[in-house]
Amino acid sequence: LISPGEVPHKFKNYISHINQSHKSKAGHCAKHYVANVCNEPRSPAVQLLLTAQYLSAQKKLDCWGAWLIANICNIVLCAMAGLALMTLVYMAYIILAFMGYFTWRNQMRRDDLHEEKLKTQNDEQ
Repeated sequence: LISPGEVPHKFKNYISHINQSHKSKAGHCAKHYVANVCNEPRSPAVQLLLTAQYLSAQKKLDCWGAWLIANICNIVLCAMAGLALMTLVYMAYIILAFMGYFTWRNQMRRDDLHEEKLKTQNDEQ
């Protein structure tokens, strides 16, 4: 497993190996690198996903920004590994993150207006 301090050094090794190898071997090395980074619990990619999940569970609107950043990071990692299908999946997740943000924001505004209306009605009585 790769610790956060080792990532830049290991990344440089993989890039130099990719430059020296033929394409199929380079793809294997990049996939191995992505697998190690994504499986390390202390990696920034995993931490972003956990943060986004926590904010979603707390029903915070900020969760969608965290999902957006996490998906962009995963797109970069999958593109580096040559995982074209997963790159497309994470692009779709970005679209869903924008849709989720606007849906939640509109719903929160409606809920706030409804609460104000109820409060006004209760004050009048």
